[in-house]
Amino acid sequence: MYVSKNNQNDKKIKMQLEYEKNIGMTDFKYFEDYSTNVKNHINSLQNTIKKIKENGFTIAGYGASGRGNVLMNICKFNSNDISFIIDESPERYNRFIGGTDIPIFNKDYIINNKTDYLLILAWNDTEMIIEKLKSESFKYVIPFPSVKILDK
Repeated sequence: MYVSKNNQNDKKIKMQLEYEKNIGMTDFKYFEDYSTNVKNHINSLQNTIKKIKENGFTIAGYGASGRGNVLMNICKFNSNDISFIIDESPERYNRFIGGTDIPIFNKDYIINNKTDYLLILAWNDTEMIIEKLKSESFKYVIPFPSVKILDK
C-alpha cells in the first residue's frame, strides 16, 4: 500500500483505517493494553529463566539473531543468566550478543559444555532447531508466542 497525490489507493487506505478502528487501534487503551501485555511477557520469561537458575540448572541460547539480541537486552540477561549462545554463522563466533557479556560459539561448543536448558532465540525455527539437536538431551525454553518449556 502507498499514498500518492492523486489518491490512487484511496479505497485501500479507507479499508485499512476502518480495520484499525474496528480492532480498537484508534483508542489509546489499545496501546496501553499492548504495553501491559509486552511487560507481562517479559516478566514471564525473566521469571522462567530465574526459576531454572535457582534450581541449579544451566541455560544456553540458540540463535544470535537480531531478534534474539533485542530479547536478551529487553530482559536484561547477562552471562549469569544465559551462559552462552550457539549460532550457525561463523562470522558470529567468538563475539558477544550486543549490549551483553554473553559469548557466541559454534554448535560443537554445546556438546562439550554441559547445558540443561536451551533458550530458542530463533523461535520461528524451533522445530528445525530441535530436530538438529535431537541427539542431545536438552529441555527447551520457547519464548514466543507464549513462554513454555519443552522436554523431549
